[in-house]
Amino acid sequence: MTVWDGKLMPKFRNHNTHGFAMKYFTWIIHRKNTKNYYLTYSANETIATVPEVRDILRKYGKFYDGGVLARKAGPPKFEKDKKSS
Repeated sequence: MTVWDGKLMPKFRNHNTHGFAMKYFTWIIHRKNTKNYYLTYSANETIATVPEVRDILRKYGKFYDGGVLARKAGPPKFEKDKKSS
């Protein structure tokens, strides 16, 4: 889990060591014997606990089973998000 200021994330994500890490770890993460969840969402100024993160990922995250996409992500909607929708 990482927590980011949305303005700083693209600069970090798209440059230098993170780009290298993404290329390197992609083949490790998507092996046949792994299960992975990915999710990006706005936490509305709150940081979830580890158990909350686990539950949110399992419920809403993009899920890869053995390197194959098994489910697309559907980020959670929080009260602030619901009102603005």
